[in-house]
Amino acid sequence: MLKELGRSGLGKTVLVLDQEMGEQFVCKKYAPFDDALKDEYYSYFKNEIKVMFQVNHPNIVRIFNYYLYPEFKTGYILMEYIDGNSIYDYLKSHEEQIAHVFEQLIDAFHYLENHQILHRDVRRENILISSDGQVKLIDFGFGKKIAVDGDKKKSISLNWWCDIPNEFSAGQYDHQTEIYFIGKLFESILADGDEEWLFFEFKYKFILEKMTKMDPAHRFKSFAEVKENMVEQYNSFDDLFTYEEKKTYKSFVENLVASLSTIDETAKYHAEQNRTISELESVYKANLLEDYVQNTNDIIRAFLNGSYRYYNKPIFSCVILRDFLQLLKTCGTEKSSLLMLNIQNRLNQIKRTPVVPEDDIPF
Repeated sequence: MLKELGRSGLGKTVLVLDQEMGEQFVCKKYAPFDDALKDEYYSYFKNEIKVMFQVNHPNIVRIFNYYLYPEFKTGYILMEYIDGNSIYDYLKSHEEQIAHVFEQLIDAFHYLENHQILHRDVRRENILISSDGQVKLIDFGFGKKIAVDGDKKKSISLNWWCDIPNEFSAGQYDHQTEIYFIGKLFESILADGDEEWLFFEFKYKFILEKMTKMDPAHRFKSFAEVKENMVEQYNSFDDLFTYEEKKTYKSFVENLVASLSTIDETAKYHAEQNRTISELESVYKANLLEDYVQNTNDIIRAFLNGSYRYYNKPIFSCVILRDFLQLLKTCGTEKSSLLMLNIQNRLNQIKRTPVVPEDDIPF
């Protein structure tokens, strides 16, 4: 054990070091804040493990192992360690990243929505940002897998940090409720920032207005609808970018998508734009005297971290790479974030495949 990290409603966490692997992990022990609830909440702890094993997304904390001791009503979860800060503390020193953080969080909840999973404990301390700007949603202690037909029954009562939405009076909690709480969370960050530290205009303010409607009838119906509105803001992509900029983007992304066959489910997107720009610059310099980029994989690696299958043939014109790189470097934070969002959206359409071990295990 290296140090204590804190506690949540269902347990306390410590940072541990696996000396054999040289890797740090977070270990969560089941220990409710009220010992009288130990028996009652044990099922929530077991459910947290089940939910976490069903998710695999770059913006959601990973689980590696678990240990249950039902005779003592306790257990442990071994998870990914995120070296970073809470969403609020991160944005105080990286206020220019607020739109990118919002986009990643919406993408995480859109994934949960597609897999019929509710988090049910949306608050600042449960959203961490790593040192390289990657959002990580943590603490699924009150998470829930819902039936396909939609079990909207509100089965837990937490001390909420903001006004509760109208559906609570009917005992209801669903994905629309999560939309409300994420909207209120960013609304609270912006309210603090307007007085203290936020100097960047948040381009999704008009989306927050609809996310935070008390009446769900006037709120976004799904995270899919939220994402559609994010892409269509400012009266669509055409109005934000010039014809030439859009042409440059399309030429690049069409080549990128055409070069990929499949992507493994465990692959992640690089969250830091500066890293992507730096890698693309290196590729361009290495192929400066060529007509085509000689190794397409060098470009793919600038966007994807993980395993994938690609076509090993030179299809990327160096002119296309040069023009896109210039666009990415000069279009500003707002437009470059939107470029990356659109590229990731196109990559999301490529077939995802489970990781297959290279060797069969003989048992």
